[in-house]
Amino acid sequence: MWIKIAIYIPAIWLTAIQSRKEAFATRFNLLKHWSKLVVRLSGIKLKVEGLEKVPTDETLYFVVNHQGSLDPFIIVATLPVPSTAVSKIENGKIPVLGPWFKNIEAIMLDRSNMRSALQMVKDATACLKNGRNVCIFPEGTRSKSMTMGEMKPGAFKPAFNAQATIVPVTLVNTFVIDVKGKQNMNAKAIYMDPMRYDEYKEMSTTELAEKVTAMIQENLDRGL
Repeated sequence: MWIKIAIYIPAIWLTAIQSRKEAFATRFNLLKHWSKLVVRLSGIKLKVEGLEKVPTDETLYFVVNHQGSLDPFIIVATLPVPSTAVSKIENGKIPVLGPWFKNIEAIMLDRSNMRSALQMVKDATACLKNGRNVCIFPEGTRSKSMTMGEMKPGAFKPAFNAQATIVPVTLVNTFVIDVKGKQNMNAKAIYMDPMRYDEYKEMSTTELAEKVTAMIQENLDRGL
């Protein structure tokens, strides 16, 4: 797979450089184009459900479980609206991907630094208040399985602060590409019912994290 993708690396990098002064939506849609290509070359047969549930006229906070290394590409390839993302700071140092993280104005998080976590909340809140959609993987690392890790309650603070609509997204079997000898290359992205501020405003961030975790895990338990 990576050999196939390597053929396109110069074009992917050059597009990032050439488009950096374009409008945000243009930059995002170019990344979406390349992400679709990466998913296709990976050999994963991806099914997408629930896009009709996503309210494209609201500012959205996409909350996604994290199973495998292709998840960022899968999310960008399927998101119905231009969005920025919260990502670990190490990703911004990857030569080809780094320029794209800058292009979508990603919020880079140093997971070992509490000050960075606080800044992430401020930056994500500001994005949402300014009408920019944001995508986050609250587990913080790949589960590499059909059982979720812990969703960090702090990851939900931007939604509270901005009173944003949360859209939970379940990625099913996307870790398959990371598991040696795995033969089932089917995967699924499920966009779930939106949760508006009035539905969660009385919860704590911990309660909300637990609720969203349970909703996503229920989808995972159903499998493909």
